[in-house]
Amino acid sequence: MTQTTIHTVGVPVRSVNWVRLFPTRDAENRDVLVAVMGQQADNLIVVRIDPTTGKTNQVSAQHPESNYPTAATLSRTGRVYIGAAHSGHLFCYDPRIGTLDDLGVINPPHDIFPCRIDEAPDGTLWIGCYGTAGLTSYHPETGVFTRYGRMDDTDMYCYPLVAPDGRIACDIKVTHPHVVVFDPSTGEKRAVTPRLARENGGRCNLLRAADGRLYIDCASGIFRLNGFDTIPVEALPDPEPAPTMSDGSVAIFSDAASQIFRTLAITGPQGGAMRELAIDYQAAGSALFLVHAGPDRQIYGSSVLPLHLFCYNPVTGAMDDLGACSTAAGEAYSMGNLDGKLYICSYPGARLSVYDPSQPYHFGTEPGSNPRDIARMDEISYRPRAMVTGPLGRIWTASVPDYGLWGGPLSWYDPGTERFGTYRDIAGEASCWSL
Repeated sequence: MTQTTIHTVGVPVRSVNWVRLFPTRDAENRDVLVAVMGQQADNLIVVRIDPTTGKTNQVSAQHPESNYPTAATLSRTGRVYIGAAHSGHLFCYDPRIGTLDDLGVINPPHDIFPCRIDEAPDGTLWIGCYGTAGLTSYHPETGVFTRYGRMDDTDMYCYPLVAPDGRIACDIKVTHPHVVVFDPSTGEKRAVTPRLARENGGRCNLLRAADGRLYIDCASGIFRLNGFDTIPVEALPDPEPAPTMSDGSVAIFSDAASQIFRTLAITGPQGGAMRELAIDYQAAGSALFLVHAGPDRQIYGSSVLPLHLFCYNPVTGAMDDLGACSTAAGEAYSMGNLDGKLYICSYPGARLSVYDPSQPYHFGTEPGSNPRDIARMDEISYRPRAMVTGPLGRIWTASVPDYGLWGGPLSWYDPGTERFGTYRDIAGEASCWSL
């Protein structure tokens, strides 16, 4: 009789997601950096960083299911306001005292995913959410939420920006992108752009420029928003500048592209000297999406938001977070082996990567990178649910399409010729799911 034993081998990936970095001031009016970070194994964290020494202090959100800081903004008071998914709660971090306060639920019960927070000149916060595309205001002085309901009858995502005249422009996503303007003084709500169909290449994006005005960049042109009117313009102005430290220095995570978020780069004003700081904080762990037996008999897998490739050796017990394996930042949905190599297809965008375990690990997009991010499988596939390798010497994937589109393709890649192909309508308006 065979004895089966289950072993816990550890947490392969401890990383963070939805990372934002804000320059603000502490109680002594000194520069301080505030990093807002999400994670799966615990609630979101806020890390206050001394930009001189790199010393950190960390606090966590306490309300259940507040894992992801899907919306965050730096207010004029220096406080950082955070909308958390999937609790739908609003939090406030005060860098002067290092506290993270739960201000309450934004728009219950269905708006569980805050999309964007914008601050009006009077300090009112305007919050748009996923669930019902609801618009809500919060008044920090009174602690009162005012809920204005849906900004669109069918779509589910609302990204608000406050216009100079006090109206609220809402960037509605994702199946029929368009902009809706809401007037808080009258309650009037009006769509100011057409509802564009994604399947026909429709796009519509709302932004604030350096002149403080709001602009719409859509398939039919570029427009400046003026009340309920849209005025054509030839080109977009420069975007609104990001906030800087008191002397004009700019801080970023220099390892953001590899989804590590452990190294700060601080560049002096007007492109001055740059210095780096190693940042220490405690991450609880990243959820795992997929495990797969690789061509070298080791176990590979993907973490979720961010996408790290990890490897476990069942003989030695060694487990390694290998890092980024795709320019997609979601998760690897499917893997397959062919000719001693591991093929990885990832969300979003159904991006295909190839990794040779016999060679050193050096991720990139150029020939010779290992893993190498090759390209998207096609322009429709988004969530590559399944992969098989071998038939016709190709890599085959079955995918769910991009948001707002119908018909998930069966697609292929030929490593010998580096050609891609796809069968778009093999399942009609349904999606290929398994192979």
